[in-house]
Amino acid sequence: MLAGFALNSVYNGQAGFWHSLYGFITGAGIFLVPFLLGGLGAGDLKLMAAIGAVAGPEFVLGTAVLGALIGGVMAVTVLIKKKLFWETLKQMLYYLTGRRRWADIAQESEANPGIPYGVALALGAVILAI
Repeated sequence: MLAGFALNSVYNGQAGFWHSLYGFITGAGIFLVPFLLGGLGAGDLKLMAAIGAVAGPEFVLGTAVLGALIGGVMAVTVLIKKKLFWETLKQMLYYLTGRRRWADIAQESEANPGIPYGVALALGAVILAI
């Protein structure tokens, strides 16, 4: 993060600093609520804040979208591999139709496979940069 602020400030002056600051705020802001709700770790939040500080707000928004798509593919792949896809889909449909509360479903879940979301975000940033 500091390198992003420093490099942008050195090469672009005050405008570079503000570009880094807006990117930092955008990156941290996107992931603050999911972090506070326990859906993401602090590392994911810091990664997006750092990407924003280096590359700016537009890039960090694109990274978030692309990272979410890659993360979704990773999540579905893990669920299929662990044979949890259909059960997860059924529980989501129960939730969407109002027959179950999400807190009950999450509490009953014995296996939360999780995914390394930071990897998805990093891949999104690399692909976007190419």
